[in-house]
Amino acid sequence: MKSRGANVHQDITLQWKYFKETNPNATRAQIEAYAAQIDRGYSAYFWAEPK
Repeated sequence: MKSRGANVHQDITLQWKYFKETNPNATRAQIEAYAAQIDRGYSAYFWAEPK
């Protein structure tokens, strides 16, 4: 995750764009793994789920 500036949403969108361009026939497992990678990289910017 290269940039963690003010526009986190745009950063994540660009990450997914890159993923799609480099993995045009991604499997469900690859997509889920990439989503988990993004979650780990940007989790500091997410709201915690209420308990």
